[in-house]
Amino acid sequence: MAPTFITLFGMETITFESPHNIALKLGDSFRFDLPYVGGTGYQWEWSDQELLEMIEEEYKSKSDAPGGGGRMLYTFKAKQKGTAAFELFYWQPWCGKESVEKNLRIELTVQ
Repeated sequence: MAPTFITLFGMETITFESPHNIALKLGDSFRFDLPYVGGTGYQWEWSDQELLEMIEEEYKSKSDAPGGGGRMLYTFKAKQKGTAAFELFYWQPWCGKESVEKNLRIELTVQ
């Protein structure tokens, strides 16, 4: 699967494959740029998060061919101060946890 990127607005893009810590200020925004292949039943979901609000979701296709894949862009905004774990899952939710293909965990601090 292609790499995952986090873009912190006003900062450089971070590429990661292991747990990561992110510190934000209240009101800061950031974007997840995640690989996605439509038609497979797999989708990105995230843990319920009181510190963040999703403010935009966008799909960018890499190909005009059916099932060609692309990227999902999710933009979040820090809406509450605190510390929490934020987890992303690429899975088929109706198949349960055994279908998780990719799981990303981020330790998030909002000041």
